[in-house]
Amino acid sequence: MMADMGIGQLERQVIEAALVTTRSTSTSFERSEASSQLEQWTSSVGSSPNTTSPIDANCWEAYINIIRASFAGVSNASEYSSASSHGSVTPVASRQSSGCFSSLASASNNIVEQIAYATSPSKPPLQQRQQDEPISLHLQQQVQREANGAKLLLLTLFCTKIRKEYIRLLREQPALAQLVNEELISACWGYFNEEKMRQLGQDDGALMNALCGAIASVAVRSSSNQPVLNEGVMQLISVCQSSIASSLGVAIANPATINFPAIVAMKLLSDIPEEVQSRADLTTAETDAFLEMPRAAVATLLEAIQTPTEFIVTSLKMAESQQWEDATVALSNLASTLAREEIDDIAHCQLPGCLDLIELLLELQSHPIHNVAVPVLEVWLALQDVPTGDRHPSMAEPLYMRLVEVILNRVTYPLTFVSWDEELEVESSDFEEMRRLCTDVLIGTYFLLRSAYLETLANVVVSTDSGEWEVVESALWCLSAVSREACARVKSSQNAGRSGRESPASIDGGATATGLTQVVGSLCAGGSASAARQHPLVLAGITTFLGSYSVVWSLSCPPQSILEILAYLASAISVSSATEGAGRSIRLLLISSASKLAKTAASPGADPSSYNQIASVLTQLMNSALDTGNANVMASVAEGCCRLSMQLKDSSQTQSILSAVAAPSIRRSRSALDAIIASSSVEGSGLALSQTENASQALASCLGVLRELVRFCDASSGEHDAQNHVLSDVLTSAWPVLTDIASHPYCRSNEIVLAGLLEVHSQLLGVVPALIGPYFNDLISFVVRSYEETVCPSSLEYISAAVESFGSENSAIANVAGLDDNATEAMFSQLLAHISQCTFRFVTQTTQPKECTQVIAALFKMTQRYLLFLPAALVQCSEFASLFALGVACLTECKGEVESTRSTLIFLSQLIGWKHLRLPQSKHQQLEQSAGIVDNLLLQHGQKITKACIRGLSGFAPQILWPSFSECLFSIMLHVSSGSANDVGSVLNNWLYAAMTDSSVVGSTQNITQEVGTSIVKILGDLAREGVKSKPRAKMLLADFGKICNNETSVDILLSYSLS
Repeated sequence: MMADMGIGQLERQVIEAALVTTRSTSTSFERSEASSQLEQWTSSVGSSPNTTSPIDANCWEAYINIIRASFAGVSNASEYSSASSHGSVTPVASRQSSGCFSSLASASNNIVEQIAYATSPSKPPLQQRQQDEPISLHLQQQVQREANGAKLLLLTLFCTKIRKEYIRLLREQPALAQLVNEELISACWGYFNEEKMRQLGQDDGALMNALCGAIASVAVRSSSNQPVLNEGVMQLISVCQSSIASSLGVAIANPATINFPAIVAMKLLSDIPEEVQSRADLTTAETDAFLEMPRAAVATLLEAIQTPTEFIVTSLKMAESQQWEDATVALSNLASTLAREEIDDIAHCQLPGCLDLIELLLELQSHPIHNVAVPVLEVWLALQDVPTGDRHPSMAEPLYMRLVEVILNRVTYPLTFVSWDEELEVESSDFEEMRRLCTDVLIGTYFLLRSAYLETLANVVVSTDSGEWEVVESALWCLSAVSREACARVKSSQNAGRSGRESPASIDGGATATGLTQVVGSLCAGGSASAARQHPLVLAGITTFLGSYSVVWSLSCPPQSILEILAYLASAISVSSATEGAGRSIRLLLISSASKLAKTAASPGADPSSYNQIASVLTQLMNSALDTGNANVMASVAEGCCRLSMQLKDSSQTQSILSAVAAPSIRRSRSALDAIIASSSVEGSGLALSQTENASQALASCLGVLRELVRFCDASSGEHDAQNHVLSDVLTSAWPVLTDIASHPYCRSNEIVLAGLLEVHSQLLGVVPALIGPYFNDLISFVVRSYEETVCPSSLEYISAAVESFGSENSAIANVAGLDDNATEAMFSQLLAHISQCTFRFVTQTTQPKECTQVIAALFKMTQRYLLFLPAALVQCSEFASLFALGVACLTECKGEVESTRSTLIFLSQLIGWKHLRLPQSKHQQLEQSAGIVDNLLLQHGQKITKACIRGLSGFAPQILWPSFSECLFSIMLHVSSGSANDVGSVLNNWLYAAMTDSSVVGSTQNITQEVGTSIVKILGDLAREGVKSKPRAKMLLADFGKICNNETSVDILLSYSLS
């Protein structure tokens, strides 16, 4: 059978493995085994550029035979190059096989197809076949698909091998390297002829792309030392020039002896720059020299052709008529690359056919295929870098006005759009990416067109029939895309107007503000009824537009109009597609207009009902947000309402309006709590359980609103007495509800409700200590009881906030609670001991650290707060040593989980390196008095910490944790180097060296030898003796150690540290 096939045993085994890998009927095990064999064979001896072993010529020769077998029947490459054939490669027989293969061979003499048929599990058994019996069309098509899949896989592997090895092959075996080049050229030239291109299928298109990529890979590596004189690239470009000119019937000097089809030639030209960029061994200058060759070739080609874009247009028409998507994408890339590289000449219209090229690019920009339209966007960005005064007049405003229209239509929803689940023509990811990429182009266009840009799109919004909702939505999006830049122009024009300076920019800013206010007047004219009539996606666009230009409305609209816009948004927020956008826009508009509304209400002669109007609108907004049930929207609206209220000049009005804004959420909190109580009393009911869960979610959302209201009232936190604080009425109304929530067992056991409740109390600690101080003992008892019952991280987060409040200088809450420093330290030390004991029991008896990483993260964030604000309470805690030991254990027991491991490392780093913390003198003295405790703990656990840090750096933890591991390790070294005990320093060196040479710590890497480990330990010791100023360099060294362990860099990088 091997002799009949005309190939060797190795080639057949490789082809069969490729067939098994790509065949859909293969099992996972078969596919995995075959894939491993292919990878091992392709990456055989000689693949590594650093190896001293000889190149594996057999592998290269086998690939050559496979290329011949894959594209059998093509002519040889003697016309492409005069180099002689490599005698050691066995040529593939071109004769057809007999017997059961005859019918398949009659369609193609391709040996890969013959092997695919011979090994196909779908062919009939031998006893059921007659000699020379034709195979079925279905089987023939299946075999063809399987063969094409195997060819594509092998071409991909070969291309990877070329990128890794070809430069070395060219140096060591130039004749074999030349033959690789010849055979790839020969295969592409013979197989993808003009006749083949006219009936190119999808599989053939993929094969063409793979062959072109392999040819380009060889070409850019055919001369490693002199890129400017790269023979492979120069020769390939020459052939491509000749091929394109020949396809157009244009005579050029020194035509090549062979010609590719135009599409193949252009694909090769577009692949060369990509392959140049893949070479990591080139300097920037060498890369630029490589890239200049295809640029120069295209420029020469343009000069030789009367109609410069004809060679692209003709091929583009062919590609679209044949539905060759890959070819169309390649042509778009080529046209875009040509325009970008020659952008200066095109901007000046100095090259023939520049305007034709721009027309072609506009056509490609509007193309419905995503990957065709995307490359063109880079052209417009490149053109924007050319000063307007240096451009041809047609390359400025006229072009960009057309571009606005093109992009407007390109980012419009499909005409048949209902939802992305039902959309078949356009992928949602492509649609969103196109809009994202178009944003920068539109911003540049706005800077050129200014108010004309906005006027054009505003006319579309106002004048387009409501039935064409897609166009209106797209125009609103295009307006919103440049909102930041337009708002800045309006703001600067307002400033110029106040100072009496007038300029073209200020005039344009005034026109911008006028045009935009006319648009918003048209959109909001019908109020809530108008919002209800809009298409949901148009309404979403309107709400985003209103929020994007909130600065303009606050500067240019009268207060009554601003309140009307807010009312419109309140009505739109109930539509699901507009809910998120309306919530964000309400927040933005409330913040932007807060000063204006407050100033108007407080001005002499103002309408006495102004405050009532504000209160009414804010209450309406808050109720509308609460109706959505969306926690993010509710929090956004609450923030905006609070920040507007805090701007009011009359504090009594602020207090009254805040109370009105908070009232709906307090009432709904009470209703949700009543629902929980009622549902909890019914046992075993699925409906009751569902009602309880819904009520819990509603209660948590309402608590989130109260949290935001408290949080953004911190501007008045200087008013510590209960009578004058703006939150006093809110707290009077809310406190009974908060108390009832805390007393209900279900609420304490429900994590989201408990977290919401404690977040409110955490904010109250910092904002209104005068109101909370008298209740703190009850609150902390509730928190402890909750932690005992649920071990919820939110309880620890509340304690962290309490530690910070009580431990701050001149703590207001400590004074109100009647606690001096000693009493505060004693109370919080006992609290820490109790919480630690609860946690120890939980992580040893109930679960493991890796199963409760949120609790571990919260625990060590809390202990870090103790270290920074109440260090005496920490070091005097009876469980301090056990806490330290738990932290050491969690470095490995959390199994690299990011948040818990990072929190633990930060605590240990700061505790061990306490001398370098920026603390008040009194707190620094407290730590200094307990320095011996820390030293003893470090001696006891230092080796484990060192091992854990080295283990994490060597690849046993996510790379995002490397800085934290490095920080902890260097903190140990700084602490030891600043001490007086030499024996401790020697012990540390032993810890480091033992960890770096322990395979259970650094893994199976062979890179960390005894010599390397000793060198790193010495460098680290030298850096530690330099003090804290060397920390960045030490962390960089430890990061490089991690890279060495993970084979991301070589040990040679250590030389830079030794020499410095």
